[in-house]
Amino acid sequence: MEYLILASACVVSTTYNSLINRSGKKYIKNITDNFSFCALLAFFAALTLLIIGGKPESPSTFTIIWALAYGLFTVTYSVTSVLAMSCGPMSYTVLIICSALMLPTFSGFAFWHEKVAAVQIVGVAVLMVSIYLGANPKKDGRVTLKWFLLCLGAFASSGFLGIIQKIHQRSDYAGELNIFLFIAFAASAVLMTVICVVLSRLGVRKTVSLRSNILPLGAFAGICEGLVNLMMLYLAGKLASVILYPVYNGAALMLTALAASVIFKEKLSKTQTAGFILGVISIVLIGNMTANLF
Repeated sequence: MEYLILASACVVSTTYNSLINRSGKKYIKNITDNFSFCALLAFFAALTLLIIGGKPESPSTFTIIWALAYGLFTVTYSVTSVLAMSCGPMSYTVLIICSALMLPTFSGFAFWHEKVAAVQIVGVAVLMVSIYLGANPKKDGRVTLKWFLLCLGAFASSGFLGIIQKIHQRSDYAGELNIFLFIAFAASAVLMTVICVVLSRLGVRKTVSLRSNILPLGAFAGICEGLVNLMMLYLAGKLASVILYPVYNGAALMLTALAASVIFKEKLSKTQTAGFILGVISIVLIGNMTANLF
């Protein structure tokens, strides 16, 4: 059952990435547009979680604290990842951000004493090579200290989001996952809306109107974001980190590349194709449940 949910999360994540790709290229023109769009996503994600969870229960203090932290890292990830892509090479940016899977993966081994097999470690190593080839990094003169620091921010934010998932779902309050995510997305939506207002008063006004097609795109993407986070949060308490995060990140990256090729007619290079094949091999190795654990 857990692997079916993981597969569903990968598919929904691919849909989310495709919607973001289309919206970003067509509608997002400046940083205020970006915050406005991200706030829209967070609003519909929170609304989706509210509908699924029904009447909100009274959350524990533990859940509230970690939900707010999750919401904060969601905002910092959105800011740093978009800014890094805008001022540096996209290929290297994607490579660094995807490598963040190593943080929650090894946290499971270090802090929760999760078992791991040698073949799974090999699988993670192969996956890193696959991500490198898939990102297809090339020499680019835009590599600067500012870009590198932004990438580190996105890397850390993405990694900590995974670690917070593990912290909450390995606690006595794991059953509060719906209200946890609702608080996180509601808080991030409010924070990003405030940032939009501040940026507008500073003269950086948004260029896109909610009357355009960005509203249905944002609504659908927000629903996907809420569903993916709900599935991943649930799985954080059910699957070992060495399986969950590498398989999710690797499969989602490969499916997104495939969607870009099929839907958006973006051609994959021979290097990226090789990375795709290695990615499939790595997922098979990581998901090997017959290997000897240690």
